[in-house]
Amino acid sequence: MDAERRQVTVLFTDMVGFTSFSERSGEEAAYTLMRSLSKLMDDAVREQGGVVQGFTGDGIMAVFGAPTAFEDAPLRACRAALLILHRLKAAGSDLEAQHGVRPQLRIGINTGPAVVGSVQSGTDAGVTVLGDTVNVAARFQALAEAGSVCMTESKLDDGLKVLGLESAQNLGLLLNLLGLRLASADRALLQAAAVIGRRFDPDLLAVATSASGDIDRSLAAMQALDLVHRESKTGDYIFKHALVRDAVYSSLLSTARSMLHLKIADEIERRSANRLPEVAETLAYHYASTARTDKAFLYLAMAAKKCLDIHSLDEADAYARQALDLLESNPICANDLAVADVMANHIHILYEKSAFLEIKRVAQRYMPQLEAMGDTAQLVFAMYFHALGLAGCNEFSACEALSRRALEVAERLGDLKAKTYAMNGILHASVFLAQHSLEKMERMGAECLALSRRLGDNSALNYAYWNVALNYAFRGLMREAREWALKLLDAGRERDDRRALGIAHSILAMIELFIGNYHEAARHSEECLRTAVTPFERRMGAITKASSEIHLGDVQGGFVRLLEAISIASDTGWGQMVAFGTLSAGIAHVLAGRIDRGIRLLENAISAYDARGEILYATIYKFSLAEIYLEMLTSRARPPISAIVRNLGMIFRVKFSGLRRTEALLEQASRAPHLHECGSTRARINMDFGLLRKLQKKPDLARQFLEKARAPAEVHGATLLVTKIDAALAEMH
Repeated sequence: MDAERRQVTVLFTDMVGFTSFSERSGEEAAYTLMRSLSKLMDDAVREQGGVVQGFTGDGIMAVFGAPTAFEDAPLRACRAALLILHRLKAAGSDLEAQHGVRPQLRIGINTGPAVVGSVQSGTDAGVTVLGDTVNVAARFQALAEAGSVCMTESKLDDGLKVLGLESAQNLGLLLNLLGLRLASADRALLQAAAVIGRRFDPDLLAVATSASGDIDRSLAAMQALDLVHRESKTGDYIFKHALVRDAVYSSLLSTARSMLHLKIADEIERRSANRLPEVAETLAYHYASTARTDKAFLYLAMAAKKCLDIHSLDEADAYARQALDLLESNPICANDLAVADVMANHIHILYEKSAFLEIKRVAQRYMPQLEAMGDTAQLVFAMYFHALGLAGCNEFSACEALSRRALEVAERLGDLKAKTYAMNGILHASVFLAQHSLEKMERMGAECLALSRRLGDNSALNYAYWNVALNYAFRGLMREAREWALKLLDAGRERDDRRALGIAHSILAMIELFIGNYHEAARHSEECLRTAVTPFERRMGAITKASSEIHLGDVQGGFVRLLEAISIASDTGWGQMVAFGTLSAGIAHVLAGRIDRGIRLLENAISAYDARGEILYATIYKFSLAEIYLEMLTSRARPPISAIVRNLGMIFRVKFSGLRRTEALLEQASRAPHLHECGSTRARINMDFGLLRKLQKKPDLARQFLEKARAPAEVHGATLLVTKIDAALAEMH
């Protein structure tokens, strides 16, 4: 019998006190007693269809389910155990009279997978059962009380429940059923089919099994047993249930399984020589189950890149990790260039997944190895996405430094793509550092766009447009930011690039949120979520949508969704989105009557951003908090008593020091060098100054600030600001 994995039930017996009886009565008496007991036990086992594998001196080992398979092997073993105990009790008096002792037995039973096969060759060779299932049965026998049976509890397989087969047997029973119902040759054929997969091509199966005859007959027999069925359109066969396929696959020993995987992989590779990327995942699966680690790495890397290109990021991540794990165990399975490709692609995959903390961990592990390979384009790409990951964690200076190092490598290589990506990294860091003049940033943006257009790379183009639009938005030039976002939207439609659409809508949502056009912000957020193809856009859309909902009146619902989005961003280390989301969370607290909590949240954030020199975030938070103070100082609405009691300390603080705090915050925000004089953000700060001066009974100064704010607010489409300005001016008239 060829070795295979089979579900079996093993029974062990042991006579209690046999050693002391042997020492007391002698070896011949012990032999005579065990001969009587062995016949009693052997008869009971055979009556239930079991086979006694061996005698242990003071007991037996019996197997049910091999070499003959049974549907009810565990039940047969239990019946045999009870029969042994019943017959031993009935014969107790006779045995005591004959041998001077009334024997008692301990019995252990266990069911599970085991390797079944002939260890010796020849016609007289018996079947041997090996594995943990046997060892556990022996341990259960040792744990049993005298005159009792100790066994495991049988459980139904969860997979059967999913399939709706509540009354069917577990996975092990399927193994026995197959052994019972299929001839040896058919079972081998089905095992090879299971290695191919749940769906299998009969021609490929014929090659894998080296079948010389017609396999249609065997497959027809399997169809008759309801194990497989044939798909009329393709001619492929499909296992009726995945559980059946898994059971058959599990019955193969590892060596035979690996050999089949190799034959199947080689044949698929031969057939698909001119379209290997199409079958990369299949080849990766099969070669990864063989000793051909070189082929496994090759196709795992190919599958990772393929999935990345179509934004199947979880699959891409899994393939890349599997390739790198393979490299850890077998460093010579790939050359340096192939290794560099996988490492760079993996960091890229993690960036698209917005897994910023994971980028830092992976980069720390693999960047030294990449750098040791010398100047390569892969090193530049890895540096670029590592740099963007650092920016995602709000480490903008580190992002800029790493991007500049990447540019140096790219220029030494003379590689256009590498240079384009590195330049985009520098531009992105510069947008958030807010240290350069508008003119310099416009030149940098124009250069990045020119390089990206020359390269014709969609990803580079998307990020160039994104950075240019962000630069204008953070300076308050919302009209220009909107124009560039719309250009990206048009370019995405022209290229049929959903990624461009998602990014464009995310920028447009943020722009409208900044200037108070909340309905438009909500609309663009929904479009962002609808067109998103990666977590990057989905998470940005979730933050802006929840923020818009809060401002539109759904404070509680929007706040819950906002906290969920912030939590996800925080878990992945996306500090940029946490910063924008926390601002809206602070405002939501105030709108919901949790004034103290909201103000303290914003104050703590301002202190943190000031300490780190993050002027861009600090500026936005400062004028936003100033506006909350102004609203509290000027509002005629009386909050509920419960809100007053809950926030009494903060209300008094704002009442007595609110004017001073508001002025200080607005002064600090107005000194931000990146804000354009004709931008909507500057207009918003001037409007706030005007409202403050109005509150201070300084109408001339108030009018000057309000009138100065109105024109840029109107230019940039800040309708809400214009309405507030006009209302304030009308009140003063």
